[in-house]
Amino acid sequence: MPNKQLLASGVVENIKQEEDGHHLRKIAEEMKKYRIDAIAHRVVHGGEEFAESVLIDEHVKAAIKKLDPFAPLHNAVNLLGIEWTEKLSKEKLRLISCHIGNGVSLTAIRYGISYETTMGFTPISGVSMGTRSGNIDPGIIPYLAEIEQMDVHGVVDGILNKKSGLLGVSGWSHDIRDVLQAAREGNERCQLAVDVFTKKIHTYIGQYLARLNGVDGIIFTAGIGENSAEIREKICNGFEYAGVVIDQEANYHSKGERFISSRIFPDQGHGHSNERRIDYGT
Repeated sequence: MPNKQLLASGVVENIKQEEDGHHLRKIAEEMKKYRIDAIAHRVVHGGEEFAESVLIDEHVKAAIKKLDPFAPLHNAVNLLGIEWTEKLSKEKLRLISCHIGNGVSLTAIRYGISYETTMGFTPISGVSMGTRSGNIDPGIIPYLAEIEQMDVHGVVDGILNKKSGLLGVSGWSHDIRDVLQAAREGNERCQLAVDVFTKKIHTYIGQYLARLNGVDGIIFTAGIGENSAEIREKICNGFEYAGVVIDQEANYHSKGERFISSRIFPDQGHGHSNERRIDYGT
């Protein structure tokens, strides 16, 4: 790492145990000025639970607390430090949440606050969905009204809300599983529907990458987001430049809520890697 640079360091001495929280809070506040990609914690006693480094989750925190009697002056404050840095990392993360089911919405989250969203005045807006069109040229509405002999309400509710999206483009189904299967069997309209569906989501993620000035994680939720590895892969293809690289094994074969980002990712020419986490689960 030729660009390695120490930004801050320090030691806190001669403090009382009841002052731990105060000093940890001060350290967390000081760290807010920096862009933080990862935080490592050294915990004194791992007992028989931990023989190597692990990602911290609720199970890990519970185990550290259980082992407190074996290192009473250390584990408790170690856990307190973990909790404070969790608050810090939640504040500093830039995330893109992709809720992909029969309804679809994306949200750009900047430091814990929703910053941008595909959702608009009605559920029709945004990306292409199961039966909803997503954003369209408004000139389509009077055009459809004329050729279908319908009023504006009929076009908006009857067609754009209930007969568009995957169903309208494919002419087959609003269910992504049926559309994907038909596309594999050579149905060109179903292939087009899949392409439109994933391209619109891909485009919004690209827009949010620019709006957030990068991203620390992409989250997939809801029926399609959680269960369709093929759709996740299609959406993420092309974002390798931003450090978004899918682990094929984790994406297609692992089960449950998890990270699906690759541990092997491209060097961006700065002498270090630029991994971005991709995970899914409600």
